[in-house]
Formats: sequence, C-alpha cells, structure tokens
Amino acid sequence: MALKNEELSAWLFENGGPVIRYRTATEILPRTKSLDIPRLADEMLQSPQVRLWLERLMPPHLLNNSTTTQTVQTSGVNEIHNSKPTALENALAKLADFGLKKGMPGLDRRTMPYRKWMSDNAKRPSTNVYNKFGMTCAASFLARAGYIHDPAVQYLLKMRLDTVFDFARKGDYDIYAYPRKYLRKLPVIKPELTPGGDCCLPLIYDIAGWAAYLPECGTKEELTKADTIISYILHAEYQRFLWGYGIMGDGTGRTWSLGWSVYLDRYKGAPARENPHRSIVHSISLLLNFEAARKHWWFKESLDHLEDFQTNEGTYSFPPDYLQERTVGYWVNGVHMGLEGNRRTDHALELESTFWMAKFHTVLSSTSDKSRR
Repeated sequence: MALKNEELSAWLFENGGPVIRYRTATEILPRTKSLDIPRLADEMLQSPQVRLWLERLMPPHLLNNSTTTQTVQTSGVNEIHNSKPTALENALAKLADFGLKKGMPGLDRRTMPYRKWMSDNAKRPSTNVYNKFGMTCAASFLARAGYIHDPAVQYLLKMRLDTVFDFARKGDYDIYAYPRKYLRKLPVIKPELTPGGDCCLPLIYDIAGWAAYLPECGTKEELTKADTIISYILHAEYQRFLWGYGIMGDGTGRTWSLGWSVYLDRYKGAPARENPHRSIVHSISLLLNFEAARKHWWFKESLDHLEDFQTNEGTYSFPPDYLQERTVGYWVNGVHMGLEGNRRTDHALELESTFWMAKFHTVLSSTSDKSRR
C-alpha cells in the first residue's frame, strides 16, 4: 500500500525520535503554527546522540586555547580528516545530519576555531598539500552545517568549483601518466592534474560542499558548472576508475595517495571493488540537489531500487547495510547514517528508511515544481 508523502511525514512525526521529528518538521512537513519548532529543536539538542556528537566535534584543547588559529594550523589536517568520530569531517557532518545549523550556540562555539583559521588563511598561498585539502574539506562541512554565507567558505567552494570545472568540461578520462607508472601498486596520476598539489579531479568532499552551497547561493553559471562536473562523474568511463584515483605528486618529488573519488554503488558496468560499497542512500542524498544527477539513469534506477523496500503498510525498510552506523569510519563513505537513538530494533530501521524516502520525495517534488514555473 503506497502512502502519500504527507502521510509518511505524519507517521514519522508521530513515531520518530527527537532527530527525525525535528528534521521532519523543518524539512518535510509544511510549516504551520501548530509546529513548535523551538521545542522540537531543544528536544533534538538534548538527545543523548546529539550531545555525544557535540562532545566529539571539538577536542577540548582547541576549545580552551585562546590562540585558536595557530592551534588548528599546527595541528594540521589530522584534526579535520581522519576516520575517528572526533575528526571535523565526521563529527560536523553527523551533527548536520541531525539537523544542527549555524546559529545554534553549541555548534557556533565549537566551529569557531576552524572558521577563524579559514578566515585567516584561505587566501594565503600554501605549498602544503595537506593544508590545502584540509581547508577545502572543512569548508565543505561548514557549508553543510549552514555556514554558506561565510566569506572563506564561499571562497574555497568557488575556487574548487572553478578548478574542477576547467578540467571536467574537457571530458578527459585519460588521467594516468603515460607510459603507465605505478607506486605502491597504484597508478600515478598525470602531474598536470595536480599542479602544486591542487587536485583538478572531483572529490566526494567537493560534492558534499556544493550540494549545500549551490541551492541557496549558487548563480546560474555556477549551477551549470556543477552540472558539468556531475555529468563527468556519472559517465561510465569515470565509474570505471579504481576506488580512489591513485598516486599524486605536487611537483617537488613528494607523493601521496589520492582517494575520495565519487564512486557510486550499483552503477552498471563498474568493476567490482575490494572496498566496502558506499551506501546508495548516502550517494543519492549527496547528488539529490544537482539537476544533471536527477536526470541520469543511475539516479532514477537507484530510487526505483529503494522503492522496492516499501512495506505492506506503505513505509520503508532498507537492508541494514544501507544505513550503517559504525564506531570508526568516514562519513563520506556512508558509515554514519544513523538518526535514531536506539537503533537495535526493526522499528528504528523502518523510521530511518522512511525518513530518507520522504526527504527524497520532498526535494524531488520541489525541484519539479520549480522547473514548471
């Protein structure tokens, strides 16, 4: 029995925990005077899982250090990029998934050192590959948390958009050095694609940032650039790349393993990969805001696939590995998808699955309405 989206959202609001109730009220249900958003926000902020992830967001020594900019600078990318739940990329992304946004005092206080660091350093020349990546990575997740009008965040997201667009518009999938070279059993990327450590290839971190920034702040030109990049990613040649890209250099003889390609689960014709697949739900959520993605066969078939998990009551219940929640792992790999506090029940899986489908339906309906205007 298929339920209308308003029926699904009403069911979520009645049965969900604090996070799902808050996100349903602010993102899916139509705004009415009967919705007490401040009370729902307070219930969400006081929930155990939100309080836990807020504690994880910022190491105490950063919160208590008056020289915050220098502290982040000397801490390097390790405070931002690693698989631990305390890394900015995982903690801040998770909190954004809970519904936390700019303007909530606890979030503003804990992100302040990173925002100050970016403001002081975003436009400064740097030869450090890790600092460059760390700063653009931080910008993407700050955008997801609502800091889309921050000048440093906008500068970094636009810089990456222009850099990747200039490459993607050529439609070149011959990215490896010729004759083919390998280091640590990985292919070497053409040096001209990583000049000075600036990667021209699209990263999944880029997609996460643009998906948050562009719908509200993007110009028509920027949206077109993003769709060009998304079309490049969705091409079969791109999806045949190995997990990650390979080895990159910065022109000084130093090399790094360059991961974080935008691999899509269930893409027909893509090679089998040793790495665990990314969650198809996570991939759809990242690409949902891009017109080029919504028109692509992979996106349509992926949504159809999720529709197969509709229950007899009209709600949804995905396979558990579609909505993983691991102790350690990267959010960009779809391993921090939990929204309910107690996830050890089939009911929790049904709530989370139904939330994501209702969210997808809401966004698709909104974009369809806009295209008809």
